[in-house]
Amino acid sequence: MTTHDVGETFHFDLDGTAIAGRYIKVEPPHRLLLRWDRHGTETASATPTSIEITLTPTGDGTDVTVQFSGLSAEEAAFYPQLWARHLDRIASGLADPEPTHGN
Repeated sequence: MTTHDVGETFHFDLDGTAIAGRYIKVEPPHRLLLRWDRHGTETASATPTSIEITLTPTGDGTDVTVQFSGLSAEEAAFYPQLWARHLDRIASGLADPEPTHGN
């Protein structure tokens, strides 16, 4: 498993939107605080968004809590749906012993 350091940057494409970010706090294995900004589109963020991800072990799995700050009204309506979709895909992939490719 790869570990990331505070201050380290990352870049990725999220459904056609370029994301540039930085790790603000890294507390393995339970907490991660990221700051990111959308780039290269009409919907580039005016200010970076902070995303805190907390993982809490439960008796039969892990609860994942994702909290956002610095979102515009439009982003506040969109981000929870986006993250729910991706977290559902991750959960399905972890539950499926032989995940299909290309989904």
